[in-house]
Amino acid sequence: MLEQESKNRLRLQYELQQLSNEVSSDPYDVEKYAQLVNLHYQAGHFQLSRQMLDKLAKEVALPNPMLLQSADIEYLLGNYDKAEVLYKEFISMYAENLQEKIQAERKLLMVYYQTNRYCFSKTLFQEAEKEIDHPIWKLMKAFGDHQPYQVDWHHQDICTIPFIITDPLPLIRLQISGMTCYALIDTGGDSLILDNEFADELGIVPIAARIGTFGGGLQAEKGFAVGEQLNLGEISVPHFPITILPTQRFSPGFADGKYTIGAILGTGVLKQFLSTIDYPNHCLTLRPRTDPSMEALMRENPGGYMTEIPFALHASHMMIAKGSINGVSDLSLFVDSGLDSPAAMALPKQTLEVLNLPLPETRINEGSIGGGGGVYPSGLFSLESIGLGPLVQEKMTGEYGSFASHNYWGNGFILDGLISHQFLRHYSWTLDSDGMRFLFSEPSNVPIRE
Repeated sequence: MLEQESKNRLRLQYELQQLSNEVSSDPYDVEKYAQLVNLHYQAGHFQLSRQMLDKLAKEVALPNPMLLQSADIEYLLGNYDKAEVLYKEFISMYAENLQEKIQAERKLLMVYYQTNRYCFSKTLFQEAEKEIDHPIWKLMKAFGDHQPYQVDWHHQDICTIPFIITDPLPLIRLQISGMTCYALIDTGGDSLILDNEFADELGIVPIAARIGTFGGGLQAEKGFAVGEQLNLGEISVPHFPITILPTQRFSPGFADGKYTIGAILGTGVLKQFLSTIDYPNHCLTLRPRTDPSMEALMRENPGGYMTEIPFALHASHMMIAKGSINGVSDLSLFVDSGLDSPAAMALPKQTLEVLNLPLPETRINEGSIGGGGGVYPSGLFSLESIGLGPLVQEKMTGEYGSFASHNYWGNGFILDGLISHQFLRHYSWTLDSDGMRFLFSEPSNVPIRE
């Protein structure tokens, strides 16, 4: 692990090239083939890794570690049915090995989480229930027989919610159990995050808690609870998961504190819809995840054309897409719209090294506050260009400090940085969870480079 953490993308690319040559000369060396699959996985080449594993599976039975990795890749690519089958196959192989079984059941739990089948969670960890301290598992079981996110459209086929302000982050109005509050839109967060004081007012009690890691590596406890009613414009959502975290502390940064930030609307909610964050028109548009809705969306764009960018989804909400910085391509970027900064991108030390950029001078901005509740030193620097898929913007600003270096290898693959509001705010972009893609309608003043 220490050897991996000392490796950056340049070193990984070199190892990929060397091992690719070796495998080409001896394609029947399963051990080297497995190593090559893993290197592609580490590089964020998830589709290629999947193709290689499928090819190998036609020749031999996959070794157990590769079977588990194959399931992980299917999960990342949103192929939850296949991931479920593979995790269950692994579990059956390790029926007598409790440690290995629990590892796979933790992963299977997240399949049920992403597919809103919370009731299936009660079938897991039956042999070690007292030893398992998993807050998401406890949350899912608390739903009982209720399925989350069963949207009532009230005979509507579209819902448009205006932004109250667009910068430094979009702010909308919503209702939770009848209480109106202001909520930030942030794809860097999961589910709906509710302020702890507001939760107390509503009598919402945490079912479980855990320590979360936020910008700058700061940590804070967050609770998990069941919400009874969420109203977004004219539509309503009974029975939905809530994360509890102080959010009112962000209020001074928005219109000089005019609006009290009571909630954050994260990816877990947005992915329940065909969600369009429309910065140019200052609104959030929600549609059902249906073919007619997609057809209607396409008709709204000139020639029915939108820029399509595939993404993978890691853990509960981390949407990862390929991008570029200063012409260096094949970078894996966390699409986190919630960075409140003049910078369009946050990078760790390892990525700055790959780009041959010096560490900027850092200082603590006492006027800022991160999700972890504290402040941390950060610094800004100039970038010649930033790209997300074929979308490229020039003369941009980057930030060092909020994206901690341990996140670079923190997920088993390289995460080169996060791309955020100052890049995304030029577009109307849609989250299509069924197609595992972003759809961007780009204004004429922002170039597209194929």
